[in-house]
Amino acid sequence: VTTACGGVVVPKQISDLVGDLADALAEDGLDRRIVAVAEQVHKKEHAREVLRVAALLAHSSEDVSPVERATLDKLAVALKLAPGEVEAALSDVKTELAAGASV
Repeated sequence: VTTACGGVVVPKQISDLVGDLADALAEDGLDRRIVAVAEQVHKKEHAREVLRVAALLAHSSEDVSPVERATLDKLAVALKLAPGEVEAALSDVKTELAAGASV
């Protein structure tokens, strides 16, 4: 993240942000956090991109766990996306990661 932000965001800020987000998740619960995210998204193409980012995060540990998949499914429902959108997002992520690895 620090590199992607050109060094403008320092590791301490990232650590603090992750801590704040973890606290919010613990306090509010997953379902409420999903609703909070979905309420900020008003366009279908933005909803798909949010789902793709979530799929990328879920895939960052080399595979998507059943808990991560269930969370993606809940997010898709909250974003009012069709059930097949989760599989499409995961497929897009795998394709992009494979393309990046071959470069």
